[in-house]
Amino acid sequence: GHGLGCALFTAVTDVLRTTCGHARIELNVNRHNSAVTFYRHLGLTCAREGDFPLGPFANLKDGSVITVAGREALVSSDEGKTWRKYPVFRDKKYEMKSGRVILCLKSGAVVVNFLNSAEWKHHWNVQTQRPHPDTRLPTYSVRSTDGGKTWEDPVLIVNEYSGDMRGLVQLEDGTLVSMVQRLNYEEGRNYSQPYWSADEGRTWHGADVMDCGKEHGDHSGLIEPTLVQLKDGRVWTLLRSYHGCFYEAFSSDSGRTWSPIPPRKSKIASTGSPGSLARLSDGSLILVYNAPPTQGYARREELFAAFSDDDGETWTKPLVIARNSGARVAYPNVFERCPDELWISTY
Repeated sequence: GHGLGCALFTAVTDVLRTTCGHARIELNVNRHNSAVTFYRHLGLTCAREGDFPLGPFANLKDGSVITVAGREALVSSDEGKTWRKYPVFRDKKYEMKSGRVILCLKSGAVVVNFLNSAEWKHHWNVQTQRPHPDTRLPTYSVRSTDGGKTWEDPVLIVNEYSGDMRGLVQLEDGTLVSMVQRLNYEEGRNYSQPYWSADEGRTWHGADVMDCGKEHGDHSGLIEPTLVQLKDGRVWTLLRSYHGCFYEAFSSDSGRTWSPIPPRKSKIASTGSPGSLARLSDGSLILVYNAPPTQGYARREELFAAFSDDDGETWTKPLVIARNSGARVAYPNVFERCPDELWISTY
């Protein structure tokens, strides 16, 4: 109502004209948001209307984009304008409403690790700070070898409670490494554990337990880890904590063993929220996360991106890429569709 939105939009377009010469600005806006009229008044046109998947996404060998949601795989060959749907499961005992990660392998096979929402039970005793024994949210892995059209039967990874999934990578030697958040039922504390596969996701093996061993509560511990392979071959994971920063650990043997155990505090300040770490095509790293907010904003009301050209030794100043005053903008998925084009979704 004070012209600030118009001024911001004008400033952004002026910068793009001077730095890029020609660029396309695309905004994803809830169709029920009254701001749609405002954007049209500024000269934007509606490119498409409909439900856009939240991701995560992966590039297929034929140039299409694939994601999964619910009980389906969705594939787009027109930059997300339309999506073809394929069933992932043969029955209703599996569903992917919560955390999942997706990766297209060098061979062209697609691997999805997911929390099975159809089995979800979460009963937490706030007095004892312990979970009920029936608390569970198992982790599975499922594969496709034809670009998501048909899928193999799911393979069980963890048959207990698991937390949100943030990381799955294929290493240079072909090994898959996936981070899984787990629950210590007796201690009432979460911890994380890497799982690795040497056969493209057909079987999985657990590695070192990553537990800080200091606290209790339904969101306690080292949780919701993300990971990336460094240029020297090591695997690096960043784990969410409520201690003012991410914790970190490294593997030099393709995810089989890790150090330090327990993980140590990293130099990256955070706000008790998960991040998304990825390697870009130009060789740099990107980290999208909820850094300590700027003045006037609360935790998780701002989403930041930072970049590193030296494998995480130093980072650019965190840049605010989204704000949601009075609500949250968190749990990012980062997807490089092509060089210089990133899709970042949150939920």
